[in-house]
Amino acid sequence: MQLVLVTSGTSDVDSLKAALYHEADAQSKIYGRKGLEGSIAEWTLLIVASSQGLVAIANCILRWQDRRKIKRIKYGDIEIENPTDEDIKRFREARDERSD
Repeated sequence: MQLVLVTSGTSDVDSLKAALYHEADAQSKIYGRKGLEGSIAEWTLLIVASSQGLVAIANCILRWQDRRKIKRIKYGDIEIENPTDEDIKRFREARDERSD
């Protein structure tokens, strides 16, 4: 199982969670917590996924990033705040390396 943390604003969290649940496989679990990072205006989503489920979840996260809805992603030793396209490229490379 793989662990990913995603931080999003409160106005986007319901839509993001719904999209993640739609993409996740049966083994994946998604937990949300408001204000985990100290800001009550942010939600942190803890995603526990199988390697196979992580690919679909990562793709969902990347689509949301394109809309600038993701504030922070943490996967393994990589933590990205306000991810840019170049950051997402690094995230994909790290994801692909760990999925092999």
